[in-house]
Amino acid sequence: MKATDDLFQLIHSLSKTEKGYFKKFCTIHAPSKERAYLKLFNAIAKQKSYNENQLRESLQNESFLSYLSTAKNYLHNLILKSLRSYDEDSEADVVLLNQLRDFEILFSKGLFQQCSKVLQRTKILATDHDRYLVLLQVYSLQLKLNESRPNREKQRSISEEDYESQRRLICEYSEFVQYQKLLNDFISFSNVQGSETRKKEHSLLLDQIIQSPLLQRDEKGISFRSRILHYNCWGMYFYLRSDFREAYEVQKRCYNYLKAHPEKKKEQSESYRGTLNNFLNTLLALEEYEEALEVLEEYKKLGSLSVQMEVKIFLGATITELFIAEATGNFDTALTEIPRIEKKLNDYKGKMNSINELIIYFDISTLYFAAGEFSRSLFWRNKMITQCDLSIREDMFCASKIMNLVNHFELGNTDILEYMLRSTYRYLYQKKRIFKHESLILIFIRRLCNITTGQELKELFSGLRKDLIALQQDPYEKSPFHFDLISWLESKISNTSFREIVQEKIRNKRKNKPVRSAPESSNRPGLTAPL
Repeated sequence: MKATDDLFQLIHSLSKTEKGYFKKFCTIHAPSKERAYLKLFNAIAKQKSYNENQLRESLQNESFLSYLSTAKNYLHNLILKSLRSYDEDSEADVVLLNQLRDFEILFSKGLFQQCSKVLQRTKILATDHDRYLVLLQVYSLQLKLNESRPNREKQRSISEEDYESQRRLICEYSEFVQYQKLLNDFISFSNVQGSETRKKEHSLLLDQIIQSPLLQRDEKGISFRSRILHYNCWGMYFYLRSDFREAYEVQKRCYNYLKAHPEKKKEQSESYRGTLNNFLNTLLALEEYEEALEVLEEYKKLGSLSVQMEVKIFLGATITELFIAEATGNFDTALTEIPRIEKKLNDYKGKMNSINELIIYFDISTLYFAAGEFSRSLFWRNKMITQCDLSIREDMFCASKIMNLVNHFELGNTDILEYMLRSTYRYLYQKKRIFKHESLILIFIRRLCNITTGQELKELFSGLRKDLIALQQDPYEKSPFHFDLISWLESKISNTSFREIVQEKIRNKRKNKPVRSAPESSNRPGLTAPL
């Protein structure tokens, strides 16, 4: 192993229980002369950042220092071996792998009857968990076993049955792969273009994806994993088309389907997480904040299954909580949480989905802006622009460029607005993202630079508010800035805080909110009545 911090990262990724198990494992399985590696393990575990010189100094009397690179490699492999042992009864994939190894051991000893029993158990478990490739391997091993049996007639009849099963299985697996490709097409679109469709050609592209024959099928005839993908494809299609009510109905159907199969919850934890995450996004778009908080509680409970799941749950939950705080005007509690969030972001560095990290930066900046803390808002927005990957979520980068102009206006930095306006225009032009909303804001900022009286300023605010309200009727111009600019303008016009405007709107919506009826059956191809 090179002089890297790979071993350091692995050791520090272990839970307290896993560290304890490794020490016991090492004591039991490692020869006594090699138990000195525990000292290397403990020395690295104590370090806050990897320092090889410090490590050599603390272990200067140990013989393995003369071949430290080899010792680190051995320890790395020993830890992985202990983790395989630690998880051997807890994960379906690990159990299946061990059963396949058991078959090879028994086969090499000629214990064919026992081999048959192992394959039967493996086949049942793999079928229950939709492990297509393992099932194909089971059939291959069954053929190998059949060829070792003396009864040729029985062998022939079993093989014909197995061949037919394999053909069906290959078709199912091919279907599953195609569903994954379709969902990835929607995700790729979202990652680049954003969460809303801004151009007619983008709508046509989404329509083209959804017209796949697979997505026109009745989902009831599809395997469990493919069915979840089927629902998620339709949910993302409706969400990206800003048809949030239809997205809600599909995602609710998927949610109910998962809940009807509690035995799959642990093994299909990523499907649960993805479904709940999509459901939360749609509830936020529909401003159903009370239901979103209920779903959020269930979402958070998935976080203890693994470190990677813990990171994903933190990101998804944080994005939801920041959004709700900003949308409802309840800033105070959320603002006190930002130091904790920032620490978590540092702790999870290198383990996070870069898109979610970007969104959290954006949401923190927006929350500070809504709370009137404009310098901190600008800090987080600039942090996002300078530290995040510019090739993803172009919509958020462009929105940040626009919001930075508004932020500088609030800070009174009118002397640099003209320069920033030109820079922002060039950036948006290069990205081909000057739509109606963007044009209105750019014109608004340019006029701001020439305002001389308070009355002119109020008229400018009123004019922009009127234009933005009119744009809400345009299906391609919903809310591209991920911030309630209309409420901000109203706060300026009425000389009231943004918080008060937002909270008053929430109160009015609750008073006038109709009772929601149960979702109706959808006549749309590929979607049956809700479960």
